[in-house]
Parts: sequence; structure tokens; C-alpha cells
Amino acid sequence: MTLAITTALGQAHERRGWRLLMDFGSHTRSTCHPTPAHVPATLDAVYSRDGVLVAVAEAKTRIRYDYPKIAEYGSYLVTEDKLEVLCATGKALGVPSFLVTELSDRVRLYWPIGTAMGDPVHGWTAAYSRTLATSVDLETVVRRNAYLPLANAVIWG
Repeated sequence: MTLAITTALGQAHERRGWRLLMDFGSHTRSTCHPTPAHVPATLDAVYSRDGVLVAVAEAKTRIRYDYPKIAEYGSYLVTEDKLEVLCATGKALGVPSFLVTELSDRVRLYWPIGTAMGDPVHGWTAAYSRTLATSVDLETVVRRNAYLPLANAVIWG
């Protein structure tokens, strides 16, 4: 399997995610501190304001799904482990956590995931399901996925 990040498309996708994180910082009036590129970090960025940490975030950009398709499903699918890591990291740092997304039609959404105490803000449902692996080979894998209700998302930007 070839990881998407090693391809030109993967690199463009990563730059799009970096811009998304920076713009989320502007939206929340905070400074974005992304994790180092090409290092397998468990989250994508921390945010500060006036020298104090205020949030952590994971960014997801989608090239295959637009807002009408997500609205049709009524939820957004993400690996449940990502949400658990966000809650745990937010708790460790004493800040809330967010999942920040940009869809293929450039609609931007974010979900508050965890409180500063690490508790889920809205919760989610989860199930094992077959989804695309992070690759350019379009292989599938079975993993535990979380379904975030679209009703709990905030459209921004």
C-alpha cells in the first residue's frame, strides 16, 4: 500500500489541512501551533491566546465528499480513535478539543469534541465498518468508526 502523503496529491491535501488549521485559529481568535509536518503526531494543532493554551484540534479534509452528501448521511464519519485521542489530550492539557473539517465543495465545519475535563461534548455513535484506508490504492480496512451528527456541527468560514 502506498500512503497518500507520499504522493503529490497527498502533499497538496496536507497543505490544504495546514491552511484549514491556520484559518480555524483566525476564526477562533487564537494562534495555531501545528504539529511538525511528516511526523506521526496524535493530533494536528494546539491553539493559544495571550500565551495560554486554549484548544487542541484535528483537521480532516475530504476530496470525495461534499456537504450535500454528508447532509444525506446526516453524520460525519471519522475513526473513533481520533476522537478519543482528542478528548484525552484536551483533558491532559486542560483545554477543549475540536474536529475541524473542509469538504470537497470547500464547506468548512467543526465539531466540539471534548471539554477541558475530557468529557465528550455531544457524544457519538460508533461501529466497526469497512472504510477506505489512508492510501492511493483505494484499499479498504475494517476499523471502529464514529459517526458525528451533522446537527452538532458548526459551519464556519
